Amino acid sequence: MYNISLGNRRALVTGSSRGIGKAIAKGLLRAGCTICLNGRYKKDLKPVAKELSKIGPVEIHVCDLSNDSAVDQLALDVKEIDILVLNAALQIRKAWSEISKEDINRQVAVNLQANLKLLQAIVPGMEGRGWGRVILVSSIQHQKPHPQMMVYASLKSGLINIMHNLAGIVAKNGVTINAISPGVIATEVNRDALTDPIYRKKVLENIPVGRFGEPEDCVGAALFLCAEESSFVTGIDIPVNGGGSF
Repeated sequence: MYNISLGNRRALVTGSSRGIGKAIAKGLLRAGCTICLNGRYKKDLKPVAKELSKIGPVEIHVCDLSNDSAVDQLALDVKEIDILVLNAALQIRKAWSEISKEDINRQVAVNLQANLKLLQAIVPGMEGRGWGRVILVSSIQHQKPHPQMMVYASLKSGLINIMHNLAGIVAKNGVTINAISPGVIATEVNRDALTDPIYRKKVLENIPVGRFGEPEDCVGAALFLCAEESSFVTGIDIPVNGGGSF
């Protein structure tokens, strides 16, 4: 449990129906925020909202981030967001020689374009109110790209570039822009790959702490970056990878 208090801030966490997004949403909720959950399907968000509403106020905002007009509508629907956690991502595993134009376009739409559109729609309001926190959920892959996720890894590097660029632009208006870069986290996305005992052993050998991360391992870094006491921290990337980038 963490002792960070965020008062009555409103937070939007994209891709929060499961995994890292859900864990961060739960942590922010416990810190006093109203949480705007986001996911592609209402059926996935409803049980999460039911669970988290026992802790604090929760809203559901269904949006397929690959749909340009749906992203515009999401930005209109959420209203006056104080904390924006851009966690949603699309990961397509393929050999680099087999990547199709559709594979590229779908990943760019979710992992880059939607994030930039939400920043453009929400950050100016933060600046106008003189307070805001943005967390971009990148990946260890911006340092150690996986050979079967070339586009995904490139776009995660792009998020770090956006962070460095935007942090300097909005800092004077009370808005911080930071990133966290998870390593191998035991989420549904990684479940199939990690069931292979040979691959599992190989991955574990490259994690100094000797275990896979859990979604909850990302919460502490996120809350730290949102705290009032972190207002002088901007433009940084916090690796959450058990030492795996060393």
